[in-house]
Amino acid sequence: MKAKSRLPKDRALAVKALTAAIDDRVDDLHQVMFLLRCFGDGIAFTYQSKYALKHLMFDEKYEAKQQPGFMTGKKGFAREYRVLCSGIRAGVPVLLADITNIIRHGDVCAMGGPDPVPIEVKSSRTKRARPQRQVSQLQALADFYENDGADNFRGAPNVRRTELLVEEANFEGVMNNCIRQAMLNGTAMAEPETGLWYIAVQVEGLEQGRETTVLDESLLPFLGKGRLVVHPTPDSTWWHMLPFTLTLDTGNTLAFIQREVLIFVVIDVMHAKELFRQAGVHAVALFDGTWAFQISRDAEDFSAGVFRIAEQHFLRVTHDFLSLRWFVEENAAFLSASLEKFFPHAESGTEGEVAGRFMFDEAQMAEWRSVRDVWDREDEATPLEEDGRGRPEPTR
Repeated sequence: MKAKSRLPKDRALAVKALTAAIDDRVDDLHQVMFLLRCFGDGIAFTYQSKYALKHLMFDEKYEAKQQPGFMTGKKGFAREYRVLCSGIRAGVPVLLADITNIIRHGDVCAMGGPDPVPIEVKSSRTKRARPQRQVSQLQALADFYENDGADNFRGAPNVRRTELLVEEANFEGVMNNCIRQAMLNGTAMAEPETGLWYIAVQVEGLEQGRETTVLDESLLPFLGKGRLVVHPTPDSTWWHMLPFTLTLDTGNTLAFIQREVLIFVVIDVMHAKELFRQAGVHAVALFDGTWAFQISRDAEDFSAGVFRIAEQHFLRVTHDFLSLRWFVEENAAFLSASLEKFFPHAESGTEGEVAGRFMFDEAQMAEWRSVRDVWDREDEATPLEEDGRGRPEPTR
């Protein structure tokens, strides 16, 4: 484009401002859609296990599938609605996938069985690549649910599902009470168990111009080496966690959605390591953007079992308001049971074979043996803080 065809500066600025305003409006609409779908998630999680539902959020590469768009004017919606009504008339609990954040496979999902059953509704048979890929993904999911695992699932070898070994414990009531106290008194803090704190701050009570200072003052006593500070927010960073529409009571849900109250969850990661030690498990706090912990029975000999806990999974402690002690006990119990259950023929001392099946190859084994706690790496002695994208990282 020639320079003489450019818009005058004042008009260019006006167009730029209009474009920015439109982008902001689109973002606002997406946020409203996310919040409305949280109530649809509440229905899904009422009927199905959160651990089963999470698989409906990811594609074959274990990346989050694109969120659904607008339902207005959607081609094929009438057919989806007819399938929905047919299921309801038959007494089967069913959901439109588009009214949830979690169900991103299929158009309609049957919820009455032991696992969710996503259904793709098509107007006619087609051999186009995209529909065929969708059918293939649905079949892989169905096989995974049916067999409680797969030799290769979304690129990961030897994936197995297992029931919880320790009864889940949570502190939903403590968090709800903490929010209520903050709405009355401005701020509130609760320590449901050692190494775990809940902090709630009423936004209206923050003095204008001192918001950041007041928040810093509220969090300062909890900062330090090995401390993880997570700020759950009512947006898409909630990922596949249990929806806050189920864990928070009605008044608190409304205050949280309208951001009248801010909540923070602080975890003493060093205490989590101590809990693992008490359970006879060697734990390394990684927090590298993917993995939270690497746990094994022995720091060097992996023949008795070793695996890594994803940060997304660990953040259930902060978003599902789970007990930290329970989380440690459950994963320690799984480590003890996994070798016997999934590798029953492995014998003590056969690390090469076990490691090969557990961790792919010896080169990776060497890397896993060399890992250190996050606070012992480059950003030594810095507290950890949630970066807003669903994972913790060192505070600068």
